[in-house]
Amino acid sequence: MLTDPNFHRVFLEMKPVFRCASCGAAFSLDETPAAVAHLANGGPYPCNECERAFASEQGLAVHRARTHKAAGVPA
Repeated sequence: MLTDPNFHRVFLEMKPVFRCASCGAAFSLDETPAAVAHLANGGPYPCNECERAFASEQGLAVHRARTHKAAGVPA
């Protein structure tokens, strides 16, 4: 056993991570579908009604208005 008070233990948790080069968002291996959607569709603003994601809030708002406009209107 080491008794040197200057000895430090370092624990590394080695998990594969997908990282977006544009915004820095990180996804674990368990989040592969979300990572693919994010990286393929351009950004950190995911649509909660489909699997697309957008680089800006404005892009997401336009998408939702055009694609999901009926979903927000009560019948």
